[in-house]
Amino acid sequence: MRCKGCHYSLKKLVERRCPECGRGFDPDDARTFEGEGRRGRDLVPRMSYVLLAFGVVYVASLLLVLGAAP
Repeated sequence: MRCKGCHYSLKKLVERRCPECGRGFDPDDARTFEGEGRRGRDLVPRMSYVLLAFGVVYVASLLLVLGAAP
């Protein structure tokens, strides 16, 4: 269970408020916090797009260099 605001771990907290950013949460209401694995799963699609963009730029630069060679 992680804070929706700053992703701080909310496990084993007595107070129902994130000590890092102060955002309130209810352990019985899943809408008020993020699950443990969610942050990592959100990162994978973004990294795929970044790698795809680098691949396109790399291939385009190769084609320009090879096309410019005599």
